[in-house]
Amino acid sequence: MARRLPFAVLALLTILLVAPPAVSAAGLAEWRAQLSLAKAVSDTDSVIELARRIIAADAHDASAWTALVESQIKSEDYDRALAALDAWERVAKPRPAAIDSYRGDIFLAREDPADAEKAWRASLGIKPNDYVVLSKLADLLETEERWPEVLDLRTRAAAEPNGGPSGRPGRSADAPSSMGRSHWDIHKAKQAGCHRRDGAEMAPEAGTPRQQAGRNICVRLADRPHEK
Repeated sequence: MARRLPFAVLALLTILLVAPPAVSAAGLAEWRAQLSLAKAVSDTDSVIELARRIIAADAHDASAWTALVESQIKSEDYDRALAALDAWERVAKPRPAAIDSYRGDIFLAREDPADAEKAWRASLGIKPNDYVVLSKLADLLETEERWPEVLDLRTRAAAEPNGGPSGRPGRSADAPSSMGRSHWDIHKAKQAGCHRRDGAEMAPEAGTPRQQAGRNICVRLADRPHEK
């Protein structure tokens, strides 16, 4: 008869087979360098794989979490992106404002503006002066003609130094990158009634306040450089 291994040995073998391989500090640094390169060349699959490896070795690496979630959103893999945000929230103390900001982007991409608003407000509860989130929430409320709230949000955004004179935000450490805004732009175009003509978004002639707001959105979209 074949010799049976003790239970404790079997348990240890199972752990070793399931657990990610240990990585040295030098190896982790190499993965991070490879991740930067993969992001630079927009290799989404490599970004996701490398980010997962880094997170498995260092669950507190915010840059890896950000890269993973952004790549999943870019791939429209929203279920996995939400799952990643939940996992990130469990290990990140205190919770980064970016987690709720990303959730808002996903909800909006799924045509759920009510939950997008809730998520962005939760993000602002952590980081009240986030120019990106203030602007996205203001644009959303503008399509719903909630003018006093829009004015308040625009005023707060204008007072934020990171907004810059051109109105394009500076990237903070825990703020989402511009890639997530492509979904937001599509939603705004639909809500405002923009029509693409010769490569530019157009709006109906201004009349009612809602139509004027829609035209303003379309003008901003047309003037914005296209994100890659």
